[in-house]
Amino acid sequence: MKALLLCALLLAIAGSAMPAAGRLTPAETEKRQILQPVSVTTGVASWYGGRWIGRKTANGEIYQANDRTAAHKTLPFGTMVRVTSEMSGKSTVVRINNRGPYVKGRAIDLSVVAAEELGLRARGLARVKLEVLAHTEVEVAFAEPVRQSWRAHASSPGR
Repeated sequence: MKALLLCALLLAIAGSAMPAAGRLTPAETEKRQILQPVSVTTGVASWYGGRWIGRKTANGEIYQANDRTAAHKTLPFGTMVRVTSEMSGKSTVVRINNRGPYVKGRAIDLSVVAAEELGLRARGLARVKLEVLAHTEVEVAFAEPVRQSWRAHASSPGR
């Protein structure tokens, strides 16, 4: 039944009239949230795990080593931050859910998985770029790729 409904939907999309050149119909767009940097700083990142795993963070969550989270002294809880290692160029996006680091000269404490993604777990510390991200709504075209894939599927041999 689901396959039949999907086929009917794809046929309706494939058979609909094309919009005027350069314009998308409402059915061909959707609004999506993307993350855009609103501020950039640099500093030293460290990571924490061990005895902190399973304990409550400052916002009340339980710290999980496999979550992409971090501690920051002043950023609001829930803030998304892109952290990029200046040495390796690798980056990850973390959510602030804790306070710290409490060691002078450090800007952010990363979860275990975030530290591994940046390649700083073995070293313990790394100079990083911190980009505070904000949600921005954009319109994204999505129907035309569906049409094209349906046409390719419908015209393939054996159909």
